[in-house]
Amino acid sequence: MPGNIGEVAVFVPGLRIPKSVDFSFPLAYSVSKGLVERLSVLRTRIVVMASQEAPKATRPRRRTATQHGGSSFADLLQALEDYLPVLLGLIKEGSQLDNKIEFVWFNQEDEAEETAIWSAWYEVLSVLHLMAMLCLSEANLLLLPKTSSDGYQPKVSEENRRNSVDIFLKAAGYLECAVQQILPRIPPAVRSNLPVDLEEGVLRALCLQALGQAQDSIMQVSLNSGWGQKHRFFVKWKYSEAKESTSLGNHEVSSEKIPKDTSSKLRINRDLYSHDKIIETAPVLPDFALALKPDEYQLPALDPAWEAETTNTKSQKDQKKHERS
Repeated sequence: MPGNIGEVAVFVPGLRIPKSVDFSFPLAYSVSKGLVERLSVLRTRIVVMASQEAPKATRPRRRTATQHGGSSFADLLQALEDYLPVLLGLIKEGSQLDNKIEFVWFNQEDEAEETAIWSAWYEVLSVLHLMAMLCLSEANLLLLPKTSSDGYQPKVSEENRRNSVDIFLKAAGYLECAVQQILPRIPPAVRSNLPVDLEEGVLRALCLQALGQAQDSIMQVSLNSGWGQKHRFFVKWKYSEAKESTSLGNHEVSSEKIPKDTSSKLRINRDLYSHDKIIETAPVLPDFALALKPDEYQLPALDPAWEAETTNTKSQKDQKKHERS
């Protein structure tokens, strides 16, 4: 069993990037101008940031810091989280705005392959997918080994490995939400037109990948800890014991030729490192779940602006009704 864990690569599909859409015309007579502008600003910000971050996801060389600290991936993730509560107003019960806008996304690996669908549910699904992929990209950056200052081989810090576990579980949570909460609400006709990246089987596979790599990171942290070192010693000792036993068995007839001091040492070693002795002094295993579960992710609450929008719309309708009467 190796003493050091080698480089770990995280599979990250090409990011799906949104293209600009016009909210003003299709929502002109349904939503207030202020809310339309807010939707446009939030989504345009994502379009610009996603286009800038996509190359970093496929060619991660170093962690890119921003003026606010953290990484640029984290900034884009925050932009998506800011957008979701406002976007959800298009699919709230009774809104009748679900099919008003054609949302367009394309995969960075092939810009010609874009998918345009008249569905706000498709937009929500695409946002969750992008959030999950950003998490996988962030975990990849954490697990890329960095050359140590002492000139030794590149290393991944234990802190980075531990942090990657939380990020993997977060990614799995986004993907599970997409499968459990979003896909069932998309009409069959729309689901049949979804790109491969958003098909249920692919989303489930990505979720399992995230959980698998989170489990792998935990095991690597454990193996590099004190328990891991003692476990490696135990395995090495068992191998030596088996080898010694075979050797003595093959030469049992000539046992008298073995010097007495050597035989004495072998007996002492067997007594000192006997199976029962190892079990008695075995360290406590790290406390972690053997079957990890995704972090539970629930869609955010509707942006308060939509509540005000509903109130204003109702007031306008009541006023027109009063004028007609």
